Amino acid sequence: MEHEYQQIKKRFNDLSGHRFGKLLAIKPLGRRNGQTHFLFKCDCGDEVPIAGVHVTSGRQKTCGCGHRQVHHGRSRAPEYQIWRHMVARCTNPKNIGYRLYGGRGIKVCDRWLDSVDNFIADMGHRPSKRHSVDRRENDGPYAAWNCYWALPKEQGRNRRGLRVITFQGKTASASEWAEAVGLKYTTLLRRLKKGIPPKEALTKPCGYYRKSAA
Repeated sequence: MEHEYQQIKKRFNDLSGHRFGKLLAIKPLGRRNGQTHFLFKCDCGDEVPIAGVHVTSGRQKTCGCGHRQVHHGRSRAPEYQIWRHMVARCTNPKNIGYRLYGGRGIKVCDRWLDSVDNFIADMGHRPSKRHSVDRRENDGPYAAWNCYWALPKEQGRNRRGLRVITFQGKTASASEWAEAVGLKYTTLLRRLKKGIPPKEALTKPCGYYRKSAA
């Protein structure tokens, strides 16, 4: 193990021992999705893997603990939950949707990143239970100029001819979700055709239903 660690240190720029905001780099973990990841320890005590470029660029300065703080009077509000999931999929590599968002460079603007109040001030309250946040420019950030409350039908118009799934407050094509969770596209479609709910279809591992039927 020590030999492997030394090899990683030689191969990649080692940030070990350096501090970035509330994050202290512990050791390199290797490359994933084309980026070098490191184990960071946050001042809150949590240790998390984060792409080095996210902290050296100043994009991420905490493990996300600030986003987990309970905002007085907001924690049960639907806007808070939508905001929380939005931030998580853009900043947390462990989030199921990270590859579709943070993993491909989608950011949450600084004004919204640490403030659900600013998010609500700019977006207003969700018009109905069926509305979710959509972006006008698919490769653009989550920011007031690029976001609006949209119904599934409105979101689907931008993806005409595609099978779309709404999960964790976000609508994306089945192929995008399959890539994000590491499933074959055909496997996901087969599950959906069998009537398996999207949440279960996306979160169960490959071979799960074959084992269950055995």
